[in-house]
Amino acid sequence: TTVPTTVPGSNASGYGSPANAGDADRTIVVSIVPPLGYQPSSIQVQPGETVVFAVSNDTPGLHQFIIGNATVQSAYEAHMVQMGDSPTEMPDESNVIDLDAGQTKQLAWTFPDTPGSVIFGSHQPGDYANGLKGTITVSAAPPPPTTTTPTTVFDPNNHQM
Repeated sequence: TTVPTTVPGSNASGYGSPANAGDADRTIVVSIVPPLGYQPSSIQVQPGETVVFAVSNDTPGLHQFIIGNATVQSAYEAHMVQMGDSPTEMPDESNVIDLDAGQTKQLAWTFPDTPGSVIFGSHQPGDYANGLKGTITVSAAPPPPTTTTPTTVFDPNNHQM
């Protein structure tokens, strides 16, 4: 089975292209955490932004970080299912990194110039089906503001007893 990958420098995939870490606008730290999930599982980037993902595996098992669209994710899932029920280390590719327990690796990516969604996930046995996946939203809109609790400030000139 051939698993689709991207061609460096190509943005024809619709979900972006591999990049050089030195060209990154920022670094986003992603952790694979127990029981089984990405932290964060939802990420927002700007159209055309280049990002380095610093991904760490904080679980005892082998997992992956694969960037792609639904077609890529489905192809990796089918490929890994064909390989059997045992975790299998795959070679890193432009849009794929395998992470052993406790390992941290980086993947640099340039997102498309148009708004949309990109999926990231792991396809080791049971990972994707059990929710080890997330979404990257490509949007020119600023990220939502952080919600804060209003604070009351004592004003001695406006104090009533």
